[in-house]
Amino acid sequence: MVHSIFPKARFFPSLHGAERTTNTPPSHRARGYQGAAPRIERMETTTLGRGGPVVSRAGLGLMGMSGIYGQADDQESLATIHAALDAGITLLDTGDFYGMGHNELLLRDALRRGVRRESVFIQVKFGGQRDPSGAFVGHDASPAIAKSSLAYTLTRLGTDYVDSFR
Repeated sequence: MVHSIFPKARFFPSLHGAERTTNTPPSHRARGYQGAAPRIERMETTTLGRGGPVVSRAGLGLMGMSGIYGQADDQESLATIHAALDAGITLLDTGDFYGMGHNELLLRDALRRGVRRESVFIQVKFGGQRDPSGAFVGHDASPAIAKSSLAYTLTRLGTDYVDSFR
């Protein structure tokens, strides 16, 4: 059973058997997206650690938006990211090795469409090593790799900081 904060998951009709809707809200039309944004009354928040940042209790993992589970559609992925943001989700989880950097570029594109950087918490995983075909071949979290990975992550995301890098 797939659980989603999005009622009838309009952005993933193949997972839930729902039909794509055509009542696109103005915020999505302005961004060039099709489909309706789900309505959520209020997103719960939580504080990370003791006195850490406040983030949405639900987060959005972006791994599946870069071909990990098969073919992914960038426009559908961008619409999903914006629907999550519109629903109050502020915690966005990505990895530098998701789609060999594609995932971070996708998030960059989403954030460039009217999202203030300081309004979201970006969590990035690093160290996963992949071969040219995309298969995982190991993990390296050495200081040198951490430094190099962070530099590439910041470039791909188009920002000067990430909130969590692990």
